[in-house]
Order: sequence, then structure tokens, then C-alpha cells
Amino acid sequence: MKNENQKLKIIPLGGAGSVTKNMFVYESEKDIVVVDCGMGFPDESMLGVDLVIPDISYLLERRKKVRGIVITHGHEDHMGALPYILPQLNVPVFGTRLTMGLIEVKLKEHQLLKKVRLQTVNMDQQLQLGDFHLSFFAVCHSIQDAMGIILKTPVGIIVHAADYKFDWTPVDGQTFEVEKLAILKKQGGIKVLLSDCLRIEKEGYTLSEKAIGEAFDRETEKASGRVMITTFSSNISRIQQAAEVAAKHHRYLVLVGRSVEQNVEVARKLGYLRFPAGILVKVDQIKGVAPQKLMLIVAGSQGQSGSAMVRIANRDHRFVRITEGDTVIFASDPIPGYSDGVYNLIDRLSDQGANVIYSEITDDVHVSGHASKQELALMLGLTKPEYLIPIGGLLRHQKHLALLAQEMGMPKDHAFILKEGDAVELGPNWAAKVAEKVSVSDVMVDGTGIGDVGEIVLRDRQVLAEEGIFVVIINLDKKTGKLVHPPDIISRGFVFMKESEDLIARSQKIVEQVIAEHSQKQAEKGFIRRKIIDGLERFLYGQTERRPMVLPVIIEL
Repeated sequence: MKNENQKLKIIPLGGAGSVTKNMFVYESEKDIVVVDCGMGFPDESMLGVDLVIPDISYLLERRKKVRGIVITHGHEDHMGALPYILPQLNVPVFGTRLTMGLIEVKLKEHQLLKKVRLQTVNMDQQLQLGDFHLSFFAVCHSIQDAMGIILKTPVGIIVHAADYKFDWTPVDGQTFEVEKLAILKKQGGIKVLLSDCLRIEKEGYTLSEKAIGEAFDRETEKASGRVMITTFSSNISRIQQAAEVAAKHHRYLVLVGRSVEQNVEVARKLGYLRFPAGILVKVDQIKGVAPQKLMLIVAGSQGQSGSAMVRIANRDHRFVRITEGDTVIFASDPIPGYSDGVYNLIDRLSDQGANVIYSEITDDVHVSGHASKQELALMLGLTKPEYLIPIGGLLRHQKHLALLAQEMGMPKDHAFILKEGDAVELGPNWAAKVAEKVSVSDVMVDGTGIGDVGEIVLRDRQVLAEEGIFVVIINLDKKTGKLVHPPDIISRGFVFMKESEDLIARSQKIVEQVIAEHSQKQAEKGFIRRKIIDGLERFLYGQTERRPMVLPVIIEL
């Protein structure tokens, strides 16, 4: 029920103004519900960073209010950060059967499965999480068991529709449950719609997922050798269609890559994948099998470092090498902002003799899981929200969906274009407004380190990558502060030592001069180190117009 004195905040900690790292906070005066907990990919400036996760500082300060995290579907950008977030914020996690199966695999890898609380929900189930009453509706996407969320809050009804499209002929038979949205008009209408907007620039309707099967069939019919299909490892319906095509053309199906093997195992166990008997062959058993008898499902469609597809392109895979006659199908488009790595991968595969099929040359080998413009108009017409928050897209996508809503009659100030950390505040009977911004930053995961890579570390890595390093080893007499012998200099990624003897010698003189000037003063080592850095940086830039990282190492003997 609406409470006249209540207010509600909606805060994207990720997924607003960006495609990945989805996390949305719904906060009443007493309770918080979080929707999604996704990871993002590092950009080119984040050297050595494995992935990026949402900044949950705001939630940690209010941890006693957090009632749970609800996951809309099993894609990494919506649930991939859970292994890094749950050790800090151990609250219940809710999701559908397939989503939970994929989450369990990730948590097991991180040895967290027994330490967290997971609860499976179905589309007809309802949850009461503090002030929030949640119900669910099935949506169509590029993964099965995806759902939208209806939140009945103290200020009205909110619909959270993350990634979706309207597919009336889905592979698994589950269509979008429009009736659950249509009936909300009788319950007072929808206060706020948070809607996917990624494909707003595309006119018309997104093709059905079934179109992929037809494309696989056509390309497999033409292929003289092996067929390799690379797609998101969580795209279960796409793998199902590939298996059916493989069986039709009397090919064995081979899973290549740990992520695809794990996800297929989960989906088969839960009944979301059904393979013809005898079709699966392990990758270490394909030697000697005729190429025209093989179809491979390969992980790494986004060119992820270390993935099976990248190792194949690098000729570094133990069992798979590209040969003339191979057909490689990219059954996924690059994530916006990360296309360079994918196209580089395509070039390397082509250079080794593969016939590479991708959406720019054959547009039906990938079908988006996101609604096109007319479908988004259908969603707006179906829900008729008082307010709109476009999510899951870049700034231009958000603005275009807001413009579409205005064309359909929504007042301009009722559509909010949010960035990460922006907050919208609303009450039952007063206009929604932008509230004070929440401080957020990218939290970077590097190996096992979470959040210990910041801007300074990234800047140092950038300098090392672009300019190199200039190490000066200085041995000082502990009593006198004088040099025991001339400084040793090591250069990596800056200049060749043998070809730069004069530069090295003059650098040594600069260091000797600094030591001579300050040895009698018994100056603190940090001060001497700073003087050496300043002197060498000026000298080296004057000689080379480059700025290597200067690293003095002072050893007292």
C-alpha cells in the first residue's frame, strides 16, 4: 500500500550510461533491494585488469537495510560480480533455476557456495523483502529463464525490465508474459519503468532466436571442413540449435573452453539442453576424425584474453589448429566499446585460412537479445509509466529512448537520463526528482586483488607500457652516505643499453652529483630519491622526448 509519508530512491551503481556492470538499488526508509550484480570488462587504459565490478560502498554503509540481491538472468554483466561482492555483503540471492545453476558454478569456483544463501524463484512466485513486494514475469532474451521484476513499493509500482525483446517464436517456447504487465493498470498503474534501451537505434523488430538455427544450417551445408561456432557460453538456446544442426548434418559436437563446458553441464542437468544421443565428443578425442564430421562450440567470442578462441587464433591451443577449409561463425556481436579485440581475432583467424562468418557480412548469424525501436515502443505503450529510466545502454541509447517516450506523450522531465551513482527520489504524490549523487568509482579486479588497483597503479602501468623503465641501483656507505661504487643502470622498454652508452654515462654523472651534494647533509633517503628522479626525468626527456618511469633503488652497505 502507498504511504503518503514514504519516499523511495532508485540508484544505479552500474548499468546506467554503460552496457555492463549492472546493479540497481531500490531504497525505502527501512529497506534496500538490489537488482543484478554484474561485472564489466576493462578498457584499454586498464592495463593488467581482469574485470571491473560495481562500487558497493553505499551498500556497505547501509548493510543492515539490504534484504537481498535479485538476479534477472544468467549473463555475466548481470551476475558475474557475485563472487567478489558476496564476501563483503553476504545477503540472500534470488533468481530462476537456470540463473541459479550458473551462479552456483561461479561460486563453487571461488569456494563460496557453502557460505552464501541462494533461493530459486519461479515466474509465478512472490517475495516480500521488507517494504518491497516482488513478483516476476518471463521475458525473451538470448538466454533462457530471463525475467523482469514488478516491485510494489510504498510509493507505487515499479517495473524493472533489464535485457529483453518480444520473441513470439522462442526456441524454448517461453514467450514474453505481457499479460502480467497489462493487468497492472487495474492496480493503480506503473509509477516507474526501468527499461533496456541498447537497441533503440535499430528500427523495426529484432529477429527471433530461431533465425539463428536457420543460419547455422545454411552455413554448415556449405562448409567443406570443420564448423566452429563461437558465442557467449551462457547462450544455451543457441547451443541447442547448433546441436540440432550438427545432428542433421551427421557431425559430432565438441565443446571447447571451460566456460562453455560448465554452462552446458548445468543446462543439461536442469533440462534446458537436450542433445541427441552420442553426439558429444571430447576435444581431446577429435584427432583423426574427418573435418566434415565435426562441429565445435568455442568459448571466447569477445576475444577475452586466455579464452579458447584466442588460444586457437594464437596457435596455442593443445588440440585445435586452424586449417584451410575451416568455417568459423561468430554468433555474437562485439559488446559496444570492445570491438577492436573481436575484429583483431577475426583477422588472425582469416589469415590462417579460415572462412570467418560474422554479422557484418551475414547478418543472421547473430540475433540480438535486445528489443529494437518498435518493441520498445510496444513496451512503453503496454506499461504507460508515469516515469521512465532507460538502463543497460550508453548515453545515446538512453537519450533516444527518452525521446521515443516523449513522442508517445510522456513529459520531457519524466524521463531520467542517469549515470552511475545518480539517484532519483520519488514519493507517492510528488514529482520524482534527481537527488544527491552517490559517490562511485570503478572497482578493478586484478588476479585475486579486489579494489587494490587504482588510478595511480593504472597510470604507472601505462607509463611502463608506453615509455619503459629506467632503474638506478645506488650503493651507499651507511656511515658516510657516499657512493661505494658508480651507480648501476638498467633500462627496459626505453633504450638499448649498448647503443646508448653516452646517455647511460651522463645519467650516472647526474646521480653521482646528487649524492655528492647531499651526502654531507645526511639527507633522508626519500629526499635523495626524489632529487634523483627529478634530475633524471628532466635530462632523459631533454635527450629523448620520452618519460620512462625512473626508479632509484638505494642500498646502504
